Amino acid sequence: MIRKIRYSLIAIGFVFFLIAAPLMVLYVRGITYNFTTNKFVKTGILAVRVAPANASIFLDGKIKLQSQGDIKFLVPDGYRVDIKKSGYNDWGKRLNVNAGQVTWANPAFGNIYLFLQNPPSQSLASGVLDFYSQGKNLFYLTALNAVVTTSDNFSSQQVYPLPKNVNKILTQDSTGQNFILANQSPPSSTPLFLIFNKSSGKFTDISSLLLSTAKLQFGSGGDLFALNDNILYSINLENKTKAAIFSGVKAFYFQADQLYYVKQTGENCELDVSLAPFSQSQLLVANLPDFDAGSLFVTFEKEILLIGDGRVYLLSSSLQQISDNISAFNFDPNNSFLTLIHSGEFDYYDPVAASLNFVTRSSEPLTNPQVLTAIGNAFFSQGNKLMVIELDSRDSQNQYQLYQGTNIQKFIVDDAGKNVLLLDDGELKSLVIR
Repeated sequence: MIRKIRYSLIAIGFVFFLIAAPLMVLYVRGITYNFTTNKFVKTGILAVRVAPANASIFLDGKIKLQSQGDIKFLVPDGYRVDIKKSGYNDWGKRLNVNAGQVTWANPAFGNIYLFLQNPPSQSLASGVLDFYSQGKNLFYLTALNAVVTTSDNFSSQQVYPLPKNVNKILTQDSTGQNFILANQSPPSSTPLFLIFNKSSGKFTDISSLLLSTAKLQFGSGGDLFALNDNILYSINLENKTKAAIFSGVKAFYFQADQLYYVKQTGENCELDVSLAPFSQSQLLVANLPDFDAGSLFVTFEKEILLIGDGRVYLLSSSLQQISDNISAFNFDPNNSFLTLIHSGEFDYYDPVAASLNFVTRSSEPLTNPQVLTAIGNAFFSQGNKLMVIELDSRDSQNQYQLYQGTNIQKFIVDDAGKNVLLLDDGELKSLVIR
């Protein structure tokens, strides 16, 4: 009797093996049985990479991972993915997992970055009119002084009394050593421009050379150029003199050692490029529309963008309008991104993909647009709130308020997207956001 039972168990085990073994082989190969459709299907993988890494990852409300990783053998379907970590804003999105494919929770194959719910802030200085930051280097203006310091050692400062009443940092050279300072409030018919050299602490007053509407930019070699009353000048800082280079100029921009400029030709305009000593120019694009107020930008990829009378054009062999009704814009020369606010919509131009990309829109005015594709997020001011929104438009975009201020005048996010320098009603603050 016992022998018969033993043989029966062996037989049952053998039958089970014959049934289970193929299923196990199929499972290992990424094939499983879908009891909803009653069919064998090829599974997919959901890859999740998070910073910080030790966050809880939920799938359809059930925890799957206590840290980043891959969730394998998923039946093709749509899944609700949630990422949670104490002290951080929750991240959530519905994503489709396809058969035989890896779906990345972050479409750029990098990390999903979690932002702190209550970013710690530190007051650095009060009575600040404007500031500039590059890396750890920090330069700011008060009513009386120009201050040079670093964000990681703010107690060590170099203070330089201002010889004139300036309140705005217009621009700086590529090395961050020379700054153009101006007085822009209230508007005055009398211009006020100072050049500040950070290494020497010297101020050079070039106000007598320019009108209040002048546009200034440093060239690649540190030379200074100014567009004043449609004439482009080179400025000699040592002698405080100017020399005309081209006339009829509407906008200009230096990229490396090349000078790009738009000039008036009859009823239209044209785009030219020239090299020092600027004795010859090459025509790039003819028959451009005339405009009153304009700005020109050139990316590292040599794509040329013109903003004229609130419209954005891409200039190649022909003219292509890519946006209009521009109310605010920002060109970041470090990554060649042009960010735009137009008709309540926040977009950015990606020079690598050669495309204008939508970020968000709002009925409330948006200002200070900044995009960090390295972390897949964009930053902006909305009212007096500092906001961050992810660039991934699959399903809903995760958006968070990082700071509520009184009168946000300006902010700069570092390249890693970890720290923010923010000017709120004259108080300069640092925020750790992740």
